Amino acid sequence: MAPAKPGGGFDLTCKLIQVSLLETKAIEKPMRVTYMPGGVGAVAYNAIVAQRPAEAGTVVAFSGGSLLNLSQGKFGRYDVNDVRWLATVGTDYGMIAVRADSPWKSLKDLLTAMEKDPNSVVIGAGASI
Repeated sequence: MAPAKPGGGFDLTCKLIQVSLLETKAIEKPMRVTYMPGGVGAVAYNAIVAQRPAEAGTVVAFSGGSLLNLSQGKFGRYDVNDVRWLATVGTDYGMIAVRADSPWKSLKDLLTAMEKDPNSVVIGAGASI
């Protein structure tokens, strides 16, 4: 299950898993990839834990943003212990970027500004805000 719409990183992760399972002969025919967007994985996670406990063969893809939200309790009443974690398929690198005309020219400049006035710096991330 890809906890997002088709075409993104979760979809790619599911398709990579599918290819790996086929190549290693763990499955004989391609598995079906279904899509359940919402909450950076929260909707899919809660559906698997609460609504589909009898579907032991369901695999759900997650990202670093999903795991961050889960660890912060943003997935509701379920936590990391409600599923079996199988494997890491890839790495999701993070970065810090600012506009070219930003007053911060280095990470040190940014951290200094944040220490001086935490409310003066706005930080956002695609999946974890």
